Amino acid sequence: MAKEEKTKYRYQYDSVARAYEQPVSIPVTSEPKRKTKSVARPKIDIAFGVQVTICGAIVFACAILYVHGYSSLRAKQTQLNNLKAEKIAVSNKISTVQAKMTKKLDLDHIRERAANELGMQKPLPHQIVYIDLPDKSYTTYHE
Repeated sequence: MAKEEKTKYRYQYDSVARAYEQPVSIPVTSEPKRKTKSVARPKIDIAFGVQVTICGAIVFACAILYVHGYSSLRAKQTQLNNLKAEKIAVSNKISTVQAKMTKKLDLDHIRERAANELGMQKPLPHQIVYIDLPDKSYTTYHE
């Protein structure tokens, strides 16, 4: 009983639907069909149809414009995201190059490279020559 109340099926086993008899059809005598005159449609129906057609065309055009605008906006957003990613990559590259340049322009690095890679050493005191320059230099630039 609990199942019956849950599912609310009230099926009686071994029941059969009643057999229905076919209705007797009465032969109908056919009368000649009369020709009906075609009724001209009023101008109001035609005007309404034109208005509905124009409204439908306007809605369709607006939908096309909306879809086109949305798709072009998405394309521009994708291009903008790609350009931002490219800008970040370029700025990272610039930072890396600047760090390398700063490291190579460091005086300690230059001394170490000159001593180890090029075999240079500091000059001895008798190898140093001092030159006195006048206050006014005769070298001019950009003239």
